[in-house]
Amino acid sequence: MAKKSTSALVTPPEEAKGTASRQKPSSLLDTRVIYCGDNLEQLPKLPDACIDLIYIDPPFNSNRNYEVFWGETKEKRAFDDRHESTKAYIDYMRPRCVQLARVLKKTGTFYYHCDWHASHYVKVMLDQIFGENNFCNEIIWRRTTAKTQSYNLFPNNHDSLFFYGGGGERTFHRQFTPLSEERIAKHYGHVDEKTGRRYSLSDLTGEGIRKGETGKGLIQLVSNATGHNRLQNWINSMRKEGSIGLKVKEAGPGSSVTSIRKRGC
Repeated sequence: MAKKSTSALVTPPEEAKGTASRQKPSSLLDTRVIYCGDNLEQLPKLPDACIDLIYIDPPFNSNRNYEVFWGETKEKRAFDDRHESTKAYIDYMRPRCVQLARVLKKTGTFYYHCDWHASHYVKVMLDQIFGENNFCNEIIWRRTTAKTQSYNLFPNNHDSLFFYGGGGERTFHRQFTPLSEERIAKHYGHVDEKTGRRYSLSDLTGEGIRKGETGKGLIQLVSNATGHNRLQNWINSMRKEGSIGLKVKEAGPGSSVTSIRKRGC
């Protein structure tokens, strides 16, 4: 069974900017080398806890063949993403992820890119390898805004990235992009008289319980804050006459990832 050709890549951030020659070699490994080939063969050559950031984009278990023409020479590159079963796919990825966990520093971070084909099984596998307490976020990457042509399910138009820490105090830099003057004027129309800083007003309505009309089969336990209409549309998409729906909500802190940056290895 043909599988995607994979490589273990070790490279400093400066190399991407064309300044690799100024990068000092790490005391743990030579960061000026690209290791090519099956990563299951290359990773055992690396020492333990030597990598700060790992991002992998492996096969998705999509049961498809992929082909692309690369560069000006139009070199044909192809791989098969076919496995006998989801279990076979997980068995293929598990030893690779075990090696990746071994080379990840305690202060490092790990990202696994996948989609709906096997994401639920991948999450269980990663919890077992990296530790469920080291799971940080599932990042949703919406690929397109296109609408589905199917009328009996929601569109599969996003990928998932599972974000794990190495178990110690990891590196995380929040990224900010300056807002345009037009957006500032439109969304931050209030000015603090003391500080001169702009701010906006938002709905702080507290959560509550809304009961449906007496005799209706659908029991609604929803918030009366913003977002009710979206939730109601979701409920309506799955309800049928005589159905009973229950929404269970757990509140907690949330965060998002925009980019990761690490200086050297």
